[in-house]
Formats: sequence, structure tokens, C-alpha cells
Amino acid sequence: MFVTSTARESTSAHLPTSLVMDWEKKMRPVFDNIDLDKSGTITQAEYATFLKKSGMQYDAANVNADMDPMDADKDGKITFKEFVNFYKADYEKHHK
Repeated sequence: MFVTSTARESTSAHLPTSLVMDWEKKMRPVFDNIDLDKSGTITQAEYATFLKKSGMQYDAANVNADMDPMDADKDGKITFKEFVNFYKADYEKHHK
């Protein structure tokens, strides 16, 4: 199925229910895979490990740059809520 530019311009509120993602259900396994110590937060070290396991080149600046937009409260850790909110907002930004 192709999405027309008109469909892309509509907000998620206008999408059929079948197309609206259950964000928490979809993102939980991803988050849990990165949260190695199962603390409920992703630390910089855990995120760096995730990048390394994914075969990505990284350094401390990459880790900080990637995590900063997700870290709404700027405590240096990503909660599940912050993780979901970031990816949901990013998806909606690119699928309006």
C-alpha cells in the first residue's frame, strides 16, 4: 500500500485505528534490550553497549548527542516514558 502525500500530512488523530501504533507495547522489548541491568532506565554506558553490539561506530559525543533529545528531565538517564515519548513524537513528526 502506498501512502499519498495527503495522507502523510494528516495527524495521527486522523489515522484509522488499525494504523495507530500501541507505542508502549511495541517499544517495551526494544527498551528492555538496551536496559541491561533492568533498572527501568537506560544509562549512557548501556546505550554505548547497545551501539557497539549493533555494529555502530560511536564515541562519548555520539552517545550524548543521541541520548540528549530523549532525556526530557536531563538527568542523564532515559526512562521508558521518555523513550516512548521521543520515538512517538519523532514518528508523528515524519508522518504528518
